[in-house]
Amino acid sequence: MNNVHETCFEAPATPVTRSVFPADAHALIFRPAHSVTMSAPRRKNQWKLQFERRS
Repeated sequence: MNNVHETCFEAPATPVTRSVFPADAHALIFRPAHSVTMSAPRRKNQWKLQFERRS
C-alpha cells in the first residue's frame, strides 16, 4: 500500500443501511500516541475518528 489512506478491506457490495457520509468521504481511525512528558496513566480505549477535508 503506497497511500496511507488506503484500506485493507473492501466495503460489502450491498450495504445493510444507507451511509450518512458522502460516498467520497475519507476517514482516519487511530489511537493517539501517549506523550512521554505526561505522568498520568494512558487511557487504553481512546480512539480518534478524523475526516479529511473535502475541497
